[in-house]
Amino acid sequence: MRTKDPEKKQLIIETALNLFLEIGPSNISMSDIAKDCGLAVGTLYLYFQDKKSLAGECLSEYFSDHDQHSEEVFGTKESIRKQMIFYLKKRFDAHKRLRVGAGATDFCYFVMSHFPESRERETEKLTKTISEKLVSANECGAITLNDPQRDVRVFLLSLAWFFPHPTDEFRDPPKWSACEDTINWFFDLWES
Repeated sequence: MRTKDPEKKQLIIETALNLFLEIGPSNISMSDIAKDCGLAVGTLYLYFQDKKSLAGECLSEYFSDHDQHSEEVFGTKESIRKQMIFYLKKRFDAHKRLRVGAGATDFCYFVMSHFPESRERETEKLTKTISEKLVSANECGAITLNDPQRDVRVFLLSLAWFFPHPTDEFRDPPKWSACEDTINWFFDLWES
């Protein structure tokens, strides 16, 4: 039995994600992905049995990236305001990548049809991370939340507009500067 090369697997995942977002999974084949990777199609099938398993791995990478970034950002000695801005900027950029590209909406529908829990899972990760960090900052006195449950909920609802699902229709794409202004507005209240 041949051992799988982790670098080759990563190349396949990154190439497939780029093609999924640029063209859409319904418009590409496993042969197209193999060709873009510079691999024989048989080699690709040693790593992934079909587009669904490949998309599932792309999704796993997306969630792993979220967890890794969260640990990196919230493990710093920066203020909770700066940590939250860094964290949300990274999530904003990751989210934006899923909205931009001709195939992005197709990819999101593909993921939702095969992994229906993914949308809720992403929302739960974001909500849980933000809630825990704000409540913790309140408990240690870094910020003052008058009613922690309500204040965190209003903050999350205020941010929701900046993170539309790629399948949602919107006229003007959200801008990071407006999101950052919203974050700063809340922290101006909480730090005073």
